[in-house]
Amino acid sequence: MKIRKHDGVYISEKIEWGRTIWTRARGLIGKNLDSDAAFILSPCNQIHTWFMKEEIDCVFLNKNNEIVYILSSCPPWRASKKIKNATCVVELPSGKVEEMNIQIGESLFIES
Repeated sequence: MKIRKHDGVYISEKIEWGRTIWTRARGLIGKNLDSDAAFILSPCNQIHTWFMKEEIDCVFLNKNNEIVYILSSCPPWRASKKIKNATCVVELPSGKVEEMNIQIGESLFIES
């Protein structure tokens, strides 16, 4: 699976899903993200980075996969605010949002 922006540029080509309560709770704890990896939490409207090894970028999407909030360089031992319209969160390596020029309002596409 891959994630791409509306302009066709791929953000990630290695996706891991957190769809159950257990995989969402475990998330990236104890893991490192490769530069082309992403972890998708669904359903989700708030994240935490407790017990994590490194900071991450978080992109919050609504039900139409439009970006409604971005949390860049979130360090370990933090929690985000609840994002009212978010239905899932894409966790990326820190710096990926800036590198890929990811903006609020644009859509992301998840392909198999």
